[in-house]
Amino acid sequence: MSEQSSYLRYLPPVLWKDDPTAPEFSLGSMLRIFEKLLTGIPDDVSVHHQIFDKPTAGTPPRVIDDHTHAPLMTQIDGLPQLFDPWTTPAPFLPWLASWVALGFPTLQGTPLWDEYQQRKVTAQIAQIYRLRGRKTGLNMYLDLYAVGLTQPRVALDDGSRLLVVTPQPGVIAPVADLVSQGPVVAGTRVIAEGLTRPWCAAADSGGDLLVGDIGLPSGLPVQLPDRVWRLDPAGHYDLAGSPPKPQPLAAGSLPLRGVVAVAVRPAQGGTPETLYVLDKPGPLYAIPAPFPGSQATQVTSLAQPGFWPVAMAADPVGGNLLVLDRGGVPPDNPSATAVITVNPAPLTVTRTPVPAVTEPLSLAVNPDGTLLIGDGGNQDPAGPEGFPGNLVLVDRHLASPAP
Repeated sequence: MSEQSSYLRYLPPVLWKDDPTAPEFSLGSMLRIFEKLLTGIPDDVSVHHQIFDKPTAGTPPRVIDDHTHAPLMTQIDGLPQLFDPWTTPAPFLPWLASWVALGFPTLQGTPLWDEYQQRKVTAQIAQIYRLRGRKTGLNMYLDLYAVGLTQPRVALDDGSRLLVVTPQPGVIAPVADLVSQGPVVAGTRVIAEGLTRPWCAAADSGGDLLVGDIGLPSGLPVQLPDRVWRLDPAGHYDLAGSPPKPQPLAAGSLPLRGVVAVAVRPAQGGTPETLYVLDKPGPLYAIPAPFPGSQATQVTSLAQPGFWPVAMAADPVGGNLLVLDRGGVPPDNPSATAVITVNPAPLTVTRTPVPAVTEPLSLAVNPDGTLLIGDGGNQDPAGPEGFPGNLVLVDRHLASPAP
């Protein structure tokens, strides 16, 4: 902006005849501001700005900064961007953060956060202030201050009731809690039930999670029975009543005493998708879809001397239920591992020993029907060193177990 204001002609020459030329500050350049507001100056006029260093004797001034400001109206139009942490210029970030009582940490004068982290914290810190003193607010605060790749984070498990993880190749998969809200208790009175001690889980065809809950041990002042809950992918319960409360599946027809496993048998041959629930004493229950409104019926009982079920899964090939049985009540009785095959219709039960497994802990079924059994190996610390634990592959006909 090299031109001087036309308003100078209304002033005595003694006030402006010695006005310095641009870019030095002058009365003529200052009056252009008033001339713009009162009588108008084209909006597309840019302002060229130069900053000189302090000259020394015999040395001409040297330009140390040379830049051009956008037209005035352009800057006014962009004023809201200055107050947005994601659009404000980087040099403005500390100033904007001070508005929300936030200072950026440094180490020996070096900022610990990069520009992205500074913008993220400035944008979200005000929301966290509203949750101060609560678990959610503390978790959000730690998430902001944990810079991921550059800052370590130490987390303590405070009793989250169900954790989920999404494996990804080549990276450490984050672990998150799916359900953290359990039952609501006032004194010894249960106001609302909720997931208490998850023991087993299976997924249905819609992506919902069906979770077996072993409740609280008997003899405590508060009694919470074994339940089966259905949770959507966000961890929400089925609700009913007024006010709405979490509702377990088939509570009135599912007399569980020690739920040990759940499995979902896909719909086939006119039979709907069915949830099977195995109780540790031996009863096997079926709950046909849709799960929230269906009642449970007992299919059979697998109880026999030494019956100690560990896991259950549905065979995707034949639709049979496969129950992993330790075959001896620990810790006194040795394991006599077997896989019990239950064909629901017509009902048949077949028991096949799996001698290759020392201490069965888990069961998974591959798409081709082969079984993958987790073996904990020798669990007696005082005994001789034995099988250290492994995964045992068993073919779908249960004929050739091999470590």
